[in-house]
Amino acid sequence: IQNVWSSFEKVISLYAEVPRVIERIAKISKQMIREFGSFTEPFIVPLIELLVKGYRRKPTSSFMYAAGIAAARYGEEAKYVPLFLNMLEEFCAVTFSFLNSPEAFTDNPLIVEDLFTMGDRCVKAMPEALVPSPVFASLFECACFGSLVEHQQASHALLLFVENSILLGVRNPKRDLLRPHIESAMAKGGQMLVNNIVAGMAGQLPTTVLISRTDGSLEMALDAVCQFIQSDEQLRAVLQTALKSQGCAHVNTALASWFVEGVLSSSHSASSRFSDYSRIIEQFSDRARLRLNRKV
Repeated sequence: IQNVWSSFEKVISLYAEVPRVIERIAKISKQMIREFGSFTEPFIVPLIELLVKGYRRKPTSSFMYAAGIAAARYGEEAKYVPLFLNMLEEFCAVTFSFLNSPEAFTDNPLIVEDLFTMGDRCVKAMPEALVPSPVFASLFECACFGSLVEHQQASHALLLFVENSILLGVRNPKRDLLRPHIESAMAKGGQMLVNNIVAGMAGQLPTTVLISRTDGSLEMALDAVCQFIQSDEQLRAVLQTALKSQGCAHVNTALASWFVEGVLSSSHSASSRFSDYSRIIEQFSDRARLRLNRKV
């Protein structure tokens, strides 16, 4: 590793603006971290500094991919938490400077995918440190804003980050500590998020991101929201507002009402909650897409 390290620095310095070269560096970094374990530890701090420096020079998604692998491996160790928090802040500061419109999300799908994959790995590794920090609130708001990104892998990564972040306030052993911060993030971007999720289900996004049990999906992201919101009245209001948004203009009153009551009813079904919920999502999506095609 010592012999390779000096070459890393030179290659990143010389070829930071060549994505294919940086992609190879990211893959080598991943293999080093995963295969050599503790032997890579002395190089973690300089590696992260090098990746951030390279991303500042030329934003390339592979820098974040490699950084996310390192966070997943070492982020649980208290001594590295400040390093990875600062790393995430640095990557976000650069990314938010150009990821500032719906079109920018669609035009930069690899950046979106690796930003939220990195964010998801950081949330899993160090939730107690990350969730109360300002960078989490900013990243979650960014996810809400861009949740209609029209790219399958980018959408999966973003929605998985959203799902796992929200569920920290439901299932995590430290949920009482984390929930107030997630509530604050939801208060800022939650309605926009649900608007986009429901619009995506209704036809604004392809069916490839509708259902998934392993990757992020519209179905699982909305389910996380439903679990997080503890009041039926509040959940009903959030869903009704989403169905009145521009992305659901083709959804008629009868279908909207059926969807809201179906989602609420499935949340109270002890024995078949998720199967009932999935059926509601699929049927709503099919009916809404049919109406959208007719209108078009």
